[in-house]
Amino acid sequence: MIIIRASMRIKNGKEAAAMAACRAVVAGTQKEAGCNSYSYTIDLDDPALMHVLEIWDDEAALMGHLQGEPFKAFMAVALELMDPVGMAASNGDMQPYNLAL
Repeated sequence: MIIIRASMRIKNGKEAAAMAACRAVVAGTQKEAGCNSYSYTIDLDDPALMHVLEIWDDEAALMGHLQGEPFKAFMAVALELMDPVGMAASNGDMQPYNLAL
């Protein structure tokens, strides 16, 4: 399993176009083989800051995503709309955790 977390800052005046690009890449990516989770969220304290969470079955699934049309279309416009803030990736099996509240 591969987990990717990233953050991007939406450029001033590009909010609507950024949201449209993000919605399109999410809709396409969630249908890809090996995609367990793919979501973009807005930071509660900073509405110009967007966080990405991706969970992939394996490296082959992630590489397929990076070669796929939804991601390529997103990357064609992403740097015009957003500035990267940071990214982290990890691998390993996710083990269930008993969260007793």
